[in-house]
Amino acid sequence: MPQERAITIESGTSRLEGVLLLPDGSAEGAGPFPAVVICHPHPQYGGSMHNNVVSGAATGLLEHGVAALLFNFRGVGGGDGVPGDRDEAQLDALAALDCAARLEELDADRVALAGYSFGAGTAGAVARASIPALALISVPLTMLERARDVLVAFPGPLLLLSGDCDEGSEEAGLRELAAASAGSPEVHMVAGADHFWSGREREIADAVGPFFADALAG
Repeated sequence: MPQERAITIESGTSRLEGVLLLPDGSAEGAGPFPAVVICHPHPQYGGSMHNNVVSGAATGLLEHGVAALLFNFRGVGGGDGVPGDRDEAQLDALAALDCAARLEELDADRVALAGYSFGAGTAGAVARASIPALALISVPLTMLERARDVLVAFPGPLLLLSGDCDEGSEEAGLRELAAASAGSPEVHMVAGADHFWSGREREIADAVGPFFADALAG
């Protein structure tokens, strides 16, 4: 059975809530595991680490032997601070990555990053070269305008996952972004899915799990 434990992430003067999810075998001492930090949607619109898309992505990871670190941006849930916007979220995402790299259950050299909606825009903006793989789910293309140079320079495997009914993350824009990417981009469109993925979580798991299992293979 997958294992779960609560963690606390220090981000500047804020303490963030987090949950580490470990795949089957963790109770028997297997590991350290590859892992993915997942950024949730906008905190000012009800986003949290308990979001359905975040959960779908985590399910896919665990099914493929990859750990997931979920966390709340500052001011969400029981965490400190006041919910912020892009700059604060980017600091929190970097803090979560640094925290994951220090956890004994995880392989510090195989800690990747993913995000959904606002969280995808945040993840794209902090896509430093040391991150081994990146997945952006329903990324708002307008949010990437300031971070485009950072994202297109990302050298690793990149998954751009969206529904074909999501007008803010439409296929033409994603394919244009992929064409400009310095890394190994993959555009995955899901027919009939909109921005919120209600009832389509299985398709998220089936895309995200294999992508990271391959990208993070030891």
